[in-house]
Amino acid sequence: MRRLIKSIPIVNILFYSYIILLLMANLLFYSMNINIEYRTFGQYDDVSHNIVPFSSITNYFTNFTHYNFNTWFHNTLGNIIMFIPLGVLLPIVYDRFKNLSQIVLLSFLLSLIIEFIQFVTALGVFDIDDIILNTVGGVLGFTVFKCVRNHLYIK
Repeated sequence: MRRLIKSIPIVNILFYSYIILLLMANLLFYSMNINIEYRTFGQYDDVSHNIVPFSSITNYFTNFTHYNFNTWFHNTLGNIIMFIPLGVLLPIVYDRFKNLSQIVLLSFLLSLIIEFIQFVTALGVFDIDDIILNTVGGVLGFTVFKCVRNHLYIK
């Protein structure tokens, strides 16, 4: 009886739908906002990749007034919010993901894969801070999972 929520197929559907939407939002929809032909044929010099941890995070918070709200929100809180469902749903769908280190590792790796694909395909910008913020989102989601699991009869 402790696995009540696990027996509901909608949780699995939600999880896999979330993964598909996450990948589409970061790879497909993001690329719709840039000129694909321009980037595909080597015009990638207008892009600034970030490999210095906390550089863009610091920039967004110290220069808040220089950005419109949508840009600021998407690049800070949006990256965190985007990975919260991973931290909540992953331990529900897969029994082996029940500790924080596993959630941190998987959030990090999934985010790294997304950033790497964006870099290699030139359909986005590689930003180490996105990986950091996405990982924080996964951890926050796992914290939510830990707080509500007894109410959902999850072991």
